[in-house]
Amino acid sequence: MLRENRQLIDNARCHESENINSLSNVKVHFLPPNTTSFLQPLDQGIIYSLKAQYRKLLCQNRIQAYDFYEDMSKITEDDNLQMMNVNQEVDQEVATSQHQEVNVQEVTSSQNSRM
Repeated sequence: MLRENRQLIDNARCHESENINSLSNVKVHFLPPNTTSFLQPLDQGIIYSLKAQYRKLLCQNRIQAYDFYEDMSKITEDDNLQMMNVNQEVDQEVATSQHQEVNVQEVTSSQNSRM
């Protein structure tokens, strides 16, 4: 006998699939729309901080490309690797406080499942 597995995922379009209903031993529950930032602590500050740092580095990179008459439409592999290291720039205090201040709101089962 197969054990029923439950999967809780957010409402990103990439998570929608017609094949989900064909899984016999998996029950999929979706988070209600527009609640990801309340229910997932990383979205409350850490990811916001990472995105801000990435945008800052991207702007600096494109300005530097302009200053040196480089093709501004091309971002090299080295550029991407440098910008992916923004996680080192996120303040440890931000990471710690975001996990401590998670504000989980009650979600009813009727809101939780789109299936």
